[in-house]
Amino acid sequence: MTALVAANYFKSGQVLTVPKEALVGGSSMDLVAGEQMTFRSLLYGMMLNSGNDAAYTLANNYVGGLSNFIDQMNQRALQMGLKNTHFQNPAGFDNNQHYTSAADMAQIAKIFTQDALLAKIVATKSTSVLSFDKSHQHILTNLNKLLGQDGVVGIKTGTTEASGENLVTLVERDGHRIL
Repeated sequence: MTALVAANYFKSGQVLTVPKEALVGGSSMDLVAGEQMTFRSLLYGMMLNSGNDAAYTLANNYVGGLSNFIDQMNQRALQMGLKNTHFQNPAGFDNNQHYTSAADMAQIAKIFTQDALLAKIVATKSTSVLSFDKSHQHILTNLNKLLGQDGVVGIKTGTTEASGENLVTLVERDGHRIL
């Protein structure tokens, strides 16, 4: 949902500044406070490396900041008819008020894969991105070990202490797409 909300607001080449508040720990793409990155590069870092720092950079650069971004995530969930989803942060950190269901996650993934750029990103095994001034290089590797096997073309892995390991997968076989 973070990618969907961000993609609806930012332009691909738009340059965003990494605030120190975005360096939240957990999985990251190793951003540096003050570094400038394109929106597209941040999407790659968020979706391949599960970069929490990228997710928080996007949310903090959104009009009105982090709280408005999270409000927009919840608004989008309501618009999509998701009945068992509520967000408290842009990175999926454990929180009693941050939850979703497998059915709702499948709905989010279905909408997600309709965006050509987002679908391309989650099908990417690895890449590297540079900061806008080319002073920092970030090597990105998709954490989805199934990617490319038996028709797997994405989408996202995730792990938290409370939820354990999670996987949303898109498989294309014999002209059929299975989510």
